[in-house]
Amino acid sequence: EEQRNRVSASFASQHSQPMPRSYESNYVTKDGRERRIAWQIGAAYGDDGSPAYYIGAGMDITERHELEELRIKDQVIKASLVPIGISNLNGKILYVNPALVRRWGFDDDSEILGHDYTILFQEPDLARAAFAEVYRTGSWTGNADCITRSGKHFVSFAAASLVTNSAGKP
Repeated sequence: EEQRNRVSASFASQHSQPMPRSYESNYVTKDGRERRIAWQIGAAYGDDGSPAYYIGAGMDITERHELEELRIKDQVIKASLVPIGISNLNGKILYVNPALVRRWGFDDDSEILGHDYTILFQEPDLARAAFAEVYRTGSWTGNADCITRSGKHFVSFAAASLVTNSAGKP
C-alpha cells in the first residue's frame, strides 16, 4: 500500500515537473525482493497546454546499480593505505591490495596470489591458529609477526573476519 501511495503521489506531482523527466527509485516485488528501477516519464499535452496523459517506462537497473557499488568498493580497497588480503577457506590467497604488496616487499600481486596465507607470517603455526579462530568465532584481532619477501621481520596489528553468504554460511 505504501508503494502504491508513493507512485500516486509521484504522478500527482507531475503537473509541476518539467517533461520529459527521469528518476530512479526502489520498489519491492510481490515476493519481497527490492529492485532499483530507472523511470523515463513524458507527457502528451492537450490543446489547452495541460497534460492529457502520461507516457512512462521503467527499466530494472538493480544489477547495474549493484555492480556500480562493487566497483566503488573495489576502488576504495585498492586505494587503501591499509594492507588488505582475501583468502578462501583453505587459506589460498585470492586477492591482495597494493598496500599489502608494498608492505611485504613484493613487486606485484602475482607473487602472492594462489599461495597459502602463511607465507606472510614469521610463525605459520600461530597464523594457522588465528585462521582457526576466525573460522570458529567469525573474527580475530591481534599482533601478527610478519615476514617480508626479503626475510625482514615486522610486527603488525591485524584483523580478520569471516565473510558469510545470505544464509550465514562461510
